[in-house]
Amino acid sequence: MQTADFKSNDPSLFEKNSTLMRRSRIDAILKEAMKKKLVIVCAGAGYGKTRAVYSFLQNYGAFVTWIQLGILDNLPTRLWENYLNVVSKISGEYADMLREAGFPGNEENFKNLLACVNKIFVPGHQYIAVFDDFHLISDEALLMFFEFAVKFLPPKVKGVLITRREPRFYTAGMLSKDKVAWVREEDLNFTEEETAEYFRSLKIPISADILHNVMEDTEGWAFAVNLVGHLLQRTPNVHEGYVRQVMKDNVFRIIESELFQSLSERLQRFLVCLSLVNHKAADLVEDIAGDTRLMEEFEQLNAFIRYDRFSNAFRFHHILLDFLREKQVMLGDDEKRAIWRTAAEWCESNSFKTDAVDYYEKLGDYNRIMQIARGINWQMPPDVAKYIADKLENAPPELLEKTPLLAELQMQLLMCMGFHEEAFLIGCKFEKTMLTWDDSPRKYRGLAKVAGGLAIARELLCTSDHIYDFDQYYARQNAYFEKYPFEFTGSNATLMVGSWASFAGANRAGAPEEYIAAMDRAVSAMSYPGNNRLHGREILLRGELLFFQGQLKQAESSLLSAYWKCRENKQLDAVHRALYYLLRIAVAAGATGKIRWAIESMREQLHEESYFNRNITYDIAVGWYVLAMHLPEQVPGWLKSAFQTYAHVNFIENFGNTIKARYRFETRRYQDVVGLAALQRGRESVIFSRIEMKLLEACCRYQMKDRAEAFRTLYDAYADAAPNHLFMPFVELGRDMRTLTSAAMKEADCPIPRALLEELNRKAAAYAKRQAYAAAQYKSANGIAEGIELSAREREVLTDISQGLSRSEIAACLGLSENTVKMVQSTLYNKLGANTIADVIRIAAERKLLAIND
Repeated sequence: MQTADFKSNDPSLFEKNSTLMRRSRIDAILKEAMKKKLVIVCAGAGYGKTRAVYSFLQNYGAFVTWIQLGILDNLPTRLWENYLNVVSKISGEYADMLREAGFPGNEENFKNLLACVNKIFVPGHQYIAVFDDFHLISDEALLMFFEFAVKFLPPKVKGVLITRREPRFYTAGMLSKDKVAWVREEDLNFTEEETAEYFRSLKIPISADILHNVMEDTEGWAFAVNLVGHLLQRTPNVHEGYVRQVMKDNVFRIIESELFQSLSERLQRFLVCLSLVNHKAADLVEDIAGDTRLMEEFEQLNAFIRYDRFSNAFRFHHILLDFLREKQVMLGDDEKRAIWRTAAEWCESNSFKTDAVDYYEKLGDYNRIMQIARGINWQMPPDVAKYIADKLENAPPELLEKTPLLAELQMQLLMCMGFHEEAFLIGCKFEKTMLTWDDSPRKYRGLAKVAGGLAIARELLCTSDHIYDFDQYYARQNAYFEKYPFEFTGSNATLMVGSWASFAGANRAGAPEEYIAAMDRAVSAMSYPGNNRLHGREILLRGELLFFQGQLKQAESSLLSAYWKCRENKQLDAVHRALYYLLRIAVAAGATGKIRWAIESMREQLHEESYFNRNITYDIAVGWYVLAMHLPEQVPGWLKSAFQTYAHVNFIENFGNTIKARYRFETRRYQDVVGLAALQRGRESVIFSRIEMKLLEACCRYQMKDRAEAFRTLYDAYADAAPNHLFMPFVELGRDMRTLTSAAMKEADCPIPRALLEELNRKAAAYAKRQAYAAAQYKSANGIAEGIELSAREREVLTDISQGLSRSEIAACLGLSENTVKMVQSTLYNKLGANTIADVIRIAAERKLLAIND
């Protein structure tokens, strides 16, 4: 796929397509069709569909995005990767926005993506999105994507599909609303007048009789008319030497005799070489040519090959490509391999990694495929993982012994696809096979890699089976490393640390400590010099548990130690998670200085190029923080999009889901959160994740007036939290938890001890006050205007507070009960973001609220 944006009335648009003939009749048909939301140009090969649309848009006066599709675009990640690569050359900001949003795989995600894209539209301009060769798309996910694209076209955008057959997706709904215009083969056929005009443009004299015969034989088929014109231009005396049936049934022979044989031998071979590659990008074509004069000769073939200056690529007619592919027998194996090598290296250096993998497979260069896979990220998207795994299935059996890295990579790919048990089993098989090899450094390094993969697989599986034995495999890995000592040069990267450092899923008493104990043993076992990829993570786990238990001072101390230890060992994911918890502790304390330090420290990680997910995790932390400040509009755009599927609850996609859920809660989209909670109930879950999601669901259901389900879910969260005293998630919900626990205390059959409910209520109320204080400071520091509206009663109480009256004195003066005065004071604390009486008076004076009653 190639894509580009351009202004359609750019006068230089067709400088490399000067022989393109304008057809006013087709222009008129397309102009009328453009009154609809969608135009479908549907005809077989050789009818001039692309040229007709391209010519029409030259002077239409709209901004056009032209998307040229290909067979390999049936891989969603490839299509998205290619699209972003070209778009980034036009608008880096636009490309980054789309990259963060991710491939829109469902209706809601697509709507959110459109909401982002709509922001770049210039008022008063019209936009056209052209999808060329749409018939090549068969992938169901992509068909759904294009169906969304058609269904939800923004008012400013019109769509054009160029296809050889009717689209597979559902268009009847749009047809019934008269939103679709069709341009078919009969519309595109050349009329006799147009054919005559075309011959005149080629300076071919032609009689009325010959013109009549041409029309009778070609029936106006654009490709045949073009071939006739080419024939007559070269041999004007053979006007009678063609037969329509020959042209339709033996097009290849015509191309052979009238095009191919007229070319120099080196140009012939060059064209056949180009048929071996999917990308016809101009710089790749020039690399393959390696000769300026050959390129000049090639560019003269503009009747059959079109240069698109906006995507900087050449377009071959499908029939010509089919012809050239049959000619690939002209090339020797070495010549083909040289072309594939050039294409592979070009694709790899230009970030077309999936295409590079395809070429390297043709070359049998599985080592390079593995290196590309290792360079993508440990946790790669599931569709990319499957694509690479399918390629590696064709690797020769002996490759494993030559390159033990293959075993580790195959385990990784399975885990990225969500097949954790399968990854463990195949790892055991690899280990058994390698143990039969002769002793050598290669054998034990391979065994060490496999043992590391087994340890990661067991970490993932322990979330479900609650068996914390992964340390045994880390110990086994260390033993393999020590068998044949060598300088450790491997990556310090380990399993992706997700939203929660712990993978413990059981709610039984002591389960989180069991997981930490296993990590302690794993860290102790990894004594081989340089193999320190877990060091510091055990401290992070302790700090995390202390945080969830509400022991914030001890948690802060432990997390700071983890921060420095993990930084020392370049455990960048763990560094981020330590900072993330320190940020949450700082908000709980209303400590604005510590908040700034945590945010700034995470921002510094954006310079760490070896930290693949630095932008994602930074956005997530910022998203959590601005939501805590009650500023949902400041959440990064992609965190407002649809929830993502994930291979494991602790993978990076679900880390984003946690913030997406909180964003929806803050913006009152409660049903979305309830839906996510229902999906998560059916699969593995980290204990901390489960408690947080249940509490968020309980608050949503309470806001939805579903009190019975709200209380039931609250009780479920309590049942998960109580065995290990994990009550900080209750406190972090602040005012919402205060409301929910107040209501729960009025329930006669509430299974949660009343003393605990009262404690959680008090702590949530205190958290809300400190949170409000931090929010007020943040808004003040960032110049965010915030009007504070006080009721008449609140103003009276505020005035009395400023004059030094006690609660009982205020109650007596205003004729109120002391409990009522206490409630009004609590409201003032929340509205002003204050923690003390002194804060109330100071903030009220700064906001000139006291002057109201002067």
